[in-house]
Amino acid sequence: RSTAHPEIASTLNNLGSTYNEQGDYEKAIECSEEALQMDRKIYGHNAENSSIATTLNNIGSNWRDLGDHNKAISYYEQALQMFENLFGRSTCTVHPLIA
Repeated sequence: RSTAHPEIASTLNNLGSTYNEQGDYEKAIECSEEALQMDRKIYGHNAENSSIATTLNNIGSNWRDLGDHNKAISYYEQALQMFENLFGRSTCTVHPLIA
């Protein structure tokens, strides 16, 4: 898509979530990845933003539901790190072999 706008990214993310609920995890990942690319175009590739963190979390859920737990953990950890940087540290500790 040529137009990067936060509302388009948000809607793509919502569409991905809906595909996930329907069990179409590949399509869900496709939509969520497009939302992530758009968010990074809008906010900056290395920016920390709650919209980016939410999208990372959703992509993690899609990979979890596809059964690729290592990819899911990677996306969840990225989302958690970003949320913690934005809102403060959580009390959940990550196993050292995973981190």
